Amino acid sequence: MFSSINSLLILLEKLFVVIGSIIYFIFALIIVKQATNFSKYIKDIFNTVITVVSMVHLAISGILVFLAFSLLMYH
Repeated sequence: MFSSINSLLILLEKLFVVIGSIIYFIFALIIVKQATNFSKYIKDIFNTVITVVSMVHLAISGILVFLAFSLLMYH
């Protein structure tokens, strides 16, 4: 009995990780949108740096979503 409850809890934990990483990816998309709007309307020497950092953040969060899905599928 504990084996089935344990496996159910592990599955729920993995689903929460996947859902959390998807929400974090959406957050990263919003950051990219805000950074590009900032760069469009405010002229500063750091606009390129802010845009690049937000794009790298988006890429890392995309990798996180991929790893979360692979955790769900393979274990």
